[in-house]
Amino acid sequence: MSDAAPGTCPSTYRYPEAAFGDYLRARGLLLRELSPERLQELHLAAGCAAGDPAAWDAFFREYRSFLRHVAGRLTGQPADADDLVSQVIEGLMAGGKMARYSGRGSFRGWLRAVTAHLFLDGQRRRRHMRWESLENKADRAATEVAPDNECEQYFHPRFLNELADGLAGALRALPQVKAAFLNMYYFQGLTLAEAAAELAVHESTASRWNAAIVDELQRRMDRFLRRDKGWTAADVADFMERCLGYLAGRLEKLRRSLLPD
Repeated sequence: MSDAAPGTCPSTYRYPEAAFGDYLRARGLLLRELSPERLQELHLAAGCAAGDPAAWDAFFREYRSFLRHVAGRLTGQPADADDLVSQVIEGLMAGGKMARYSGRGSFRGWLRAVTAHLFLDGQRRRRHMRWESLENKADRAATEVAPDNECEQYFHPRFLNELADGLAGALRALPQVKAAFLNMYYFQGLTLAEAAAELAVHESTASRWNAAIVDELQRRMDRFLRRDKGWTAADVADFMERCLGYLAGRLEKLRRSLLPD
């Protein structure tokens, strides 16, 4: 059975020619050696990597159903497929993965590989967690410290309050519609497509909101830990391992005060 998704049409999006030449040169590609189809794909990928909303709108029109089709074949369950598509799109937008498309193979083939890789990573993590649970359940029950307590044990409350307040400030500054999206996607468990439908916006718009929110939270955390506190990358990694659950709990409390269920 073909992986081609029904109802798609070739993109007419065009990335600015001067910048497109630089994009091709950075990938070692020659214009004269590229087929019209590959050029269309590269124009779209370049625009998406540059964050052009028009490019992302074209991407969703042409490739959203294809990603859903691929995810459906991998997961076998509609709900799981929707979750996988949301994760793929989040990685392409917020994670900057779109810039990794080399143009050496078809864009659809690359998207299929990205989706399959993310799915298999999730499967491996789940298997690892089950195996670890079987091997170490008794030991962990006796020795493991609760994440929140561990964080508060290692880091001063004033420091944790400063960081949490900085992240909370980013959430308080969100327009009401974006705060509603955050609530639906991260706390109510809706997919990107479902949250967008609830808010009557295009899924590409909701995806851009998500990318911007994630970037802002990462920027604030990086500025606080590395610039203001002088931490190294290793310090930040250790902190995140110990305190991610704590920070999520703090933000959940703020979310409930702003947008109660």
